[in-house]
Amino acid sequence: MTEYGTQGTLAVGSLAAASGLSLGISATEFIKLQFYSAVLTHNTVMSAANSEERAYTVTGVVTGEVIIAANFQTAHLSGVGVGSIRISAADTIRILWTNVSAAATTNSAAFATDLRMVTLGK
Repeated sequence: MTEYGTQGTLAVGSLAAASGLSLGISATEFIKLQFYSAVLTHNTVMSAANSEERAYTVTGVVTGEVIIAANFQTAHLSGVGVGSIRISAADTIRILWTNVSAAATTNSAAFATDLRMVTLGK
């Protein structure tokens, strides 16, 4: 096997990145981690044993990125969970909310959820 270029290791004691981290060789970026934070406001009226996909604005997300981690900092209603999260367009994510309980949710007031998200892209 013929190898071109050089290989090495990088030891990092700690690494802090405010909004993202790009890895590459010289000026060629080959992987990018991006960090996002958003407050999502929605009502939580859902039928029993039902799922609904809703769109939210998250400034900066782009199609082609893949969400690899998402953390909701705010408590949810009992029985309501997240089925999936995806990037549907520039600056837009879609969350599939799922009500697994036998009763409808009745909170019609706006419900704020603090989202932290990491994406992987090029």
